Amino acid sequence: MIKKLLKIDNSRILTIIFLYIILIKSLFRLKWNNNRRSKVLDTNEYNFPADGVFFILGSGVSINNLTNENFDSIRDNTSVGINRWVLHEFIPNFYSFEYSDSKDDLSTVNLINDFLLSDKLLNKNSQILFNHSAFDRNKGLRYKMKNDYLDKVRVYSTIRLPVWSEKSLFNLLRLILSKFFLRNLPNGLLYGKRASIERMTYLGVKMGFKKIVYLGIDLNNNDYFWEKKEEIIEKYKLQNYSSGQNNKVHNTELKHNNFPVSKIIKTIQRVANKNNEIEFFVGNKESELANFLNIYNWKND
Repeated sequence: MIKKLLKIDNSRILTIIFLYIILIKSLFRLKWNNNRRSKVLDTNEYNFPADGVFFILGSGVSINNLTNENFDSIRDNTSVGINRWVLHEFIPNFYSFEYSDSKDDLSTVNLINDFLLSDKLLNKNSQILFNHSAFDRNKGLRYKMKNDYLDKVRVYSTIRLPVWSEKSLFNLLRLILSKFFLRNLPNGLLYGKRASIERMTYLGVKMGFKKIVYLGIDLNNNDYFWEKKEEIIEKYKLQNYSSGQNNKVHNTELKHNNFPVSKIIKTIQRVANKNNEIEFFVGNKESELANFLNIYNWKND
């Protein structure tokens, strides 16, 4: 079965070798995190309805088009808010945090830290998903966080796929998203090439959802929902906030190594739809993802 999936040649063998080196390295890091009493993300911990919807919440300006009824529907299902979602009043099931040491990310780190040191999640059921390297670098945070918040933290390791072409990406995803690998690969590992939304997509697949919906993932602009909300700007003192987005499109959509994130999502959708019978949707008809994903019909949920 595996041989059939891979259709092995020398380039694919090299790719698989690189992948396993990264896997072993990441598992050691996760073990080290576990020894430091950080719980590792384990999808077996959750028991979501098989017919539920997994909403991935980005911070694009199209979020402002969602109605109260839409948020009621999201609340009735399962959702994850990425990074700057901390600025939104809606509390999802998961918050996912990834950031680097760059100066551009410093403002985001401060926003996340302020959020995690606030009382917003006290007595809430939401969990906090942290890329383990980001959590480790933020050394002072774990010592300041309330115990209730620390109990909510689940760390994961990011596996950056060792691919250099669209064809190699497709072939590797066929392997990773096969039912055999989804059942047998270790927990705590989330895959992707460039962006958080890839890792969260894999999480939704791993959890067994048959519908995945992208909201606020616009990509063809760099406008954010809070920029139209004076009350948020005032509350969080965002007048001089820098998102690090200086291009006409989102940074992850730039053709870095021939892999704009929309192309990666399109490949994931192509593979997961065939391998796992998963449907993918986007909430904003003007999103870059709407070029190949159907628009989500709120009336059918």
